[in-house]
Amino acid sequence: SSLEDARRALRVIRHGAQKGWWPVEQSHVAVMGFGAGGHLAGLLATAAVGPDAMHSDPVERQPSRPDAHILAYPVIQISREETAKLNLLGPDASWIVAGSMDADLRVSSSTPPAFLFHTASVTVVPVGHSPAYALALVKNQVAVDIHCFQPGRHGLGLATDNVDLQGWPDLLGEWLKGMGF
Repeated sequence: SSLEDARRALRVIRHGAQKGWWPVEQSHVAVMGFGAGGHLAGLLATAAVGPDAMHSDPVERQPSRPDAHILAYPVIQISREETAKLNLLGPDASWIVAGSMDADLRVSSSTPPAFLFHTASVTVVPVGHSPAYALALVKNQVAVDIHCFQPGRHGLGLATDNVDLQGWPDLLGEWLKGMGF
């Protein structure tokens, strides 16, 4: 699954850092996702699966939870969006399965800090997803920085062509610095 692949990727990054293969601080690994990728990043950040200290594969002994997560116009509540449910889970997924994939319902006090941004005018993933996730983080006393911009389209990326939005990477940079990254 995509979630298993993401867990493995974080474990590989941490294992490689431990081995000195690349200059990464093992305790400063963040994950970032846009749209549906934001849903995956949210699931990864809220996953309850820990490292397997007894695993024969040293990579699997590494933690897979990121130390921070960045979600850009994320899909959060799969169960409330028929299109998202269909696109991400397929036509045969039940509402029970979809509900277990609502990232906001998976937040706990051990969820890492989050940076969220969305645009109010996006209709592909309605803006309500980000505040719902932010509220779940606040309820669990997890640090969150949320930004909602009025203009913008889904898939805007770094927004280099949109003067009103192109400052979001700078906001993210300052937030990461404040988090010790």
